[in-house]
Amino acid sequence: MKSIVLVFAGYDQTAGAGVLVDARTISCIGAHPVCITTSFVIQNTKGVKEVIFLEPDIIKKHIDILDITASVVKIGVIGDENAINLISDFIENSKPKYVVLDTPLFSKNDTPLFQNIELYKEKIISKATIITPNIKEASFLTNIDIKTKKDLEQAANIFLDMGVKHVIIKGGHREDEPGVDFYKSLKESFEIRKEFIQTTNTHGTGCVFASALSSYL
Repeated sequence: MKSIVLVFAGYDQTAGAGVLVDARTISCIGAHPVCITTSFVIQNTKGVKEVIFLEPDIIKKHIDILDITASVVKIGVIGDENAINLISDFIENSKPKYVVLDTPLFSKNDTPLFQNIELYKEKIISKATIITPNIKEASFLTNIDIKTKKDLEQAANIFLDMGVKHVIIKGGHREDEPGVDFYKSLKESFEIRKEFIQTTNTHGTGCVFASALSSYL
């Protein structure tokens, strides 16, 4: 068996994203998923109607009763300030080897999936070993209107300045070269080129990518 991956993410009843698809992806690769739900996303295949953040006491009880040691923590939708603080404290205390941060800040129909973005940057992004935003999320988090490779580099540098060790900005929404991802660390940077599949079936792809990456660490 590969590593144990502890997931903090939302619950999507369509099983297209969130903890359900995270657990499925991690299991398929051969790692073991342990999942703590942070929110319930009320949705169907057409879009999100409402996001309900779990009471912090519930999340805390799940954290406190953990009796396994995860070498990797994968984070998706977190929720409100209380959840941010709880997860931040957990990372500080448990010191996992890797923290992989997916950044699903908006649903496909632009429903916000977060509260207090500045606290999120301070407490969560700063602890990420790897961050995997798409173009829209990276633009929102760095205040860079990403259009070119130069913009990607600038946005990645901002994430590195926040404390992130490795940045992967996904290129599915990239205007100059669609589908070309961009990687940067303090040591190197390069583009990741693979066949780009034009499709509207993109729900949960960010979750799958971050979970798969986590499973191989």
